[in-house]
Amino acid sequence: MMPIALNELADTKDSSGYYIIHKAAKDGNLRLVRCFAEYNYNIEIKSNGDYQCTPLIFASREDRLGVVKYLISIGANKEAKDKDGWTSLIWASINGRLEVVKYLISVGANKEAKDNEGKTVFDRGNNDIKNYLSSL
Repeated sequence: MMPIALNELADTKDSSGYYIIHKAAKDGNLRLVRCFAEYNYNIEIKSNGDYQCTPLIFASREDRLGVVKYLISIGANKEAKDKDGWTSLIWASINGRLEVVKYLISVGANKEAKDNEGKTVFDRGNNDIKNYLSSL
């Protein structure tokens, strides 16, 4: 059971609709993400903000490879989508996060997944990402 103070902190949202675990994942605060996970906090919780992202999506889009690896290691859904249908892999591709893209693909992320507009990782990625995907 999560200590009361930590539980209250976990359920607090900022003005953008982000829970503290989203901010921790976005900022690369592995220690805090791990703390919440160890107390069985919902690692799949979606933000109430504009995109409705999971912590893994936030970590992927912000190039927080350590957090990405940790979340995947404890079972985070690598195929979870935001409201636009963008997965962690699509977000990493859009933002040119090559090492995150490589890692997600190495653990089986679906590079053929389509967003709500029918676009894939290749369609959304920058040139570095497209070059990498073409080499596979």
